[in-house]
Amino acid sequence: MAVSKATVLNALATFKGLQDNANAAKYVAQESGKGLISSADQSKLDGIASGAQVNLIESVTVDGVTQSVNRKNVALDMSAYVKGTEIASNLRYKSILNSYGNLPVSGQKIGDMYKIKTAGGSDTNGVAIKAGDFVFWNGTGWDLLSGNVDLSGFVQAQDGKGLSTNDFTDELKSKLETLSDTTIETITEAEIQAMFE
Repeated sequence: MAVSKATVLNALATFKGLQDNANAAKYVAQESGKGLISSADQSKLDGIASGAQVNLIESVTVDGVTQSVNRKNVALDMSAYVKGTEIASNLRYKSILNSYGNLPVSGQKIGDMYKIKTAGGSDTNGVAIKAGDFVFWNGTGWDLLSGNVDLSGFVQAQDGKGLSTNDFTDELKSKLETLSDTTIETITEAEIQAMFE
């Protein structure tokens, strides 16, 4: 049986319509200069800020010393530097020790400070440690910070009194105490004027 040309064309048009609908759900039309990307890669791209750049750290130096670089990771040894939180107080009070000999010999940090209860020993400069002295770790040894000051050679200040270069002995004090107001004669103005006539 012969099939008419119109019947074949109608059948082909119906088939093309069904194929186009099936293709639209599975395929994307090609466009010049564009390609396909996976959902995972698209998600990565969506997380990149507009104008972002690809950067690669090649070298890092601290005080002239090259630090190790592993891709994006940089290893910095900052143990020899003071932290920002330590700047406000370079000295860190630790505790009171019975003697200079009880100071730590390892693990101390620059600025660690101790109070020494009893006299004995000497700091890195050879200064003798007295009872009550404070010492601090300077990075290589213990330095004297401060301590008790001997004030036995000083006189306590008193209002209305000052020091003189003349020594005031017990003998002079005794002589002064024997004087009274009546001992000293009063000179009158008339007697002074008579001296100039």
